[in-house]
Amino acid sequence: MRRGLIAVFGLAIVVAMFVHASEEDAEYRHKVMEAIGGHFSAIVKIVRGDVKREEHLSTHVDALAGMAAFTQDLFPEGSEGGESLPTIWEEPEAFAEKVTAFQEAAASLKSVFDSGDMDAFRSAVFGVGRTCKGCHDDYRE
Repeated sequence: MRRGLIAVFGLAIVVAMFVHASEEDAEYRHKVMEAIGGHFSAIVKIVRGDVKREEHLSTHVDALAGMAAFTQDLFPEGSEGGESLPTIWEEPEAFAEKVTAFQEAAASLKSVFDSGDMDAFRSAVFGVGRTCKGCHDDYRE
């Protein structure tokens, strides 16, 4: 009887840890996505001329490209929830294609920015925005 209670108690702890971990993963994902959105919004405001902070572009572009590189890691099995739709885990290949498109667009944005061609950079900014929208349309509440 005692061993049975210990086993049940141990199982309950493991389940609680898993639920807590998945909630923590979802919260972490939300924070990182907010940061990506914040950097992207700042880039857009600068590009549109709403604010005169061109000297900040490099930091925002680097941060966006850096976070894009690990976006796929934000959606581990068991982290369902938040604003993420279950289709992410039901259609992992299709979702991975969207993530890859975002990563490539963000890397391209950095490359174009580093080249100094601001006309191409403006175009690349809106290319990143299209990849964000494409993913959010299909995989976000």
